[in-house]
Amino acid sequence: FRKVCSNGLHVADTSIAFSVRHTRNNTELVVPKMSDLFEKFIENEYYSVVSKFRKLQSIKLLDTRQFVKDIVEHLNLFRYECSDKNPEPSKKSREVLDILSQESKLFNEEPNFWLGYNALNHVLHTRLKKSFQQQKRLDQKLFNTVLEMV
Repeated sequence: FRKVCSNGLHVADTSIAFSVRHTRNNTELVVPKMSDLFEKFIENEYYSVVSKFRKLQSIKLLDTRQFVKDIVEHLNLFRYECSDKNPEPSKKSREVLDILSQESKLFNEEPNFWLGYNALNHVLHTRLKKSFQQQKRLDQKLFNTVLEMV
């Protein structure tokens, strides 16, 4: 079992504005009207990201091997094949395929683009030796690449 959010997902940033006013003897927190706070929250990319997740989940993957191969080659994440002489999936590719298969069975649904993205994201954050900022950039590229495929 693997919690979905334990994979380092970085696709959204949230911010809500407020200010601090300094006076001679005092510091005062200035919070905008509540309606402004709600408006900022609703404008946040969270809602658009959730709709993208749902879209990815609704589209079935017919060929999981080809999906993984296309993504890892396009983004140059790692080598899909074991070697030039061995076209079988590499250890990292097999791990992505295994996660995708296991989670499809666990959730009792056919493989879909969301599960494919999530499996790739897991390997990105657990097997590739990258800094947090590199992972964040790669995650955004991965997410956008998967979205472009649908």
